[in-house]
Amino acid sequence: MFHKNRIWSVVLLPFMLCLLVGCSSDEENPVTPTPAPQPPAFELRKVTLPQKMLNSTDAMAKMAVSIITETMSFEGTGCVFAAPANAQTLAESKSAWEYSWDEGGVTKRLAITLLPDLNKRKWQVYITGIMDGVSYDNWLFMDAAQLTDLSSGNVTLNVKVNNRKQLLHYWTWRMDGTNYIFEDSHYKTGVLEKTILITINSDNSGSVERKVPIMVDLRINWDSAGNGTWSTYDNGVPKDSGSWN
Repeated sequence: MFHKNRIWSVVLLPFMLCLLVGCSSDEENPVTPTPAPQPPAFELRKVTLPQKMLNSTDAMAKMAVSIITETMSFEGTGCVFAAPANAQTLAESKSAWEYSWDEGGVTKRLAITLLPDLNKRKWQVYITGIMDGVSYDNWLFMDAAQLTDLSSGNVTLNVKVNNRKQLLHYWTWRMDGTNYIFEDSHYKTGVLEKTILITINSDNSGSVERKVPIMVDLRINWDSAGNGTWSTYDNGVPKDSGSWN
């Protein structure tokens, strides 16, 4: 039979240890919450141009660099691939994110989705409100998709004209062997207005070709060292040409 003092020792021991060591509570040591999963960032394959071409003072070399930079940046086009800081989070999971915010009297909703079975991810922007004098109600303005290895993708912008969908802008890119091809098509009232075709080869040589609307009016080529040639056309007929080195 246990002695009373021994029984009290067993009962009081945990209490005394708690006083000596210090009992902790959930408030003093809160469990760190699991951070919300972050949506995938939109990015293109890295393009490298020859340093000699980047440093060139030739007008056509500068034009080629400018066209490539502008075309592949999506700046000023209305494309949105990430929610701004003031956006409201509507949904967040491991494979889907949704945000909403107001911009210039228009409510924009960005939906980002991972499709692991297809090795693909999507970005979609819906707009509600009045834009350029046209009323929209949950309209799919931007629809973008890309493979996770960045080897191909596309972006489409659509506006509404007479309650019908009208193509405004279309980008597409893909790998052709080891060469990277990027195409940018501009539309006006649903009709093709201009196309820019950029080809970057594995050795950093490449070309820029512009068609208005389907006739080539500019072609610029450069080699891996950064030397280049260019030609302009009038209704498909050669007009002028030159080179830089």
